[in-house]
Amino acid sequence: MYIVGVISFIEDTIEEVRKIEAGLNQLGCAVHLEQMGFNLKSPEIGDFYYEEDAVILWLCRCFGDIERCKKAISAYLENDVNIIVAMTRQALELTLNDSENSDIPIIFTHVTREPKVEAKLNQLHAIGKVTGVWDVWLEIAEERLALISEVVPPPTTVHAVYNPDLPAVNAEAMLLRRAAQNLNLELYLYEARNLREVKLAVNNLKISQDHAIFRLADSTSSQAASFIGAIAHEQNIPYVGLSIDELERCGSLFALETEGTGILVANMIEKILKGEDLKEIPITDSLPLKCCQHLVKG
Repeated sequence: MYIVGVISFIEDTIEEVRKIEAGLNQLGCAVHLEQMGFNLKSPEIGDFYYEEDAVILWLCRCFGDIERCKKAISAYLENDVNIIVAMTRQALELTLNDSENSDIPIIFTHVTREPKVEAKLNQLHAIGKVTGVWDVWLEIAEERLALISEVVPPPTTVHAVYNPDLPAVNAEAMLLRRAAQNLNLELYLYEARNLREVKLAVNNLKISQDHAIFRLADSTSSQAASFIGAIAHEQNIPYVGLSIDELERCGSLFALETEGTGILVANMIEKILKGEDLKEIPITDSLPLKCCQHLVKG
């Protein structure tokens, strides 16, 4: 029996957990998803309950709570799990800090490639500590913004909030500024460093009918996605969300999402559990993109 600790730091990543589970099932693994409760206790583990070769995905949904994330990592380390899957850069950094003296392999997802981050993770990969799947949000920033041009009539002004303290988000904001010029869009970016500031900024937007709202790949705004979608719906303007899940959950008009992360992680998990050296499992990019559309009633 194997236990894989999975940290879903923000709700944007929860759908990927289901895809990892489905991917392991496709590979022939007997998979059981066990979610941590409020007290973060370990699952009831026993041969009488799980198959001998079962893979238990021990999931902690952190809802952006750093302390809860730290407690989950401690629980994983105390129970000597076989693998830790850290979803988002915050979860990865916390896992690396707290597991410095542990040899538990770590798989990361939902981390944007940046020079310093890439250099560090390549070093850790070379010693058999880390592998994972890169996000490609910076590479597709202009493509996501261009989705707005598919609206009829197309908006002329776009509003977006971002956290300038997050390097990848700040880089995405800079790319969007250039992209807006290429697309002949007027872009307004509002700084917001926490959930309260995100909601305040969105609530105070000066919106007209030829405007739209755009969400960056920013964990700061993750918990406000439904709120942002509600504001856009009330104003009857387009909202470009970050994930396919937001099409229904948050009422976004478009989403451009990476595909294949779940199956890639499932393959990595299977290889590690079969004894393959983590150094031989390369860090890879997420697979081609999917574009979805949800019609807004007007």
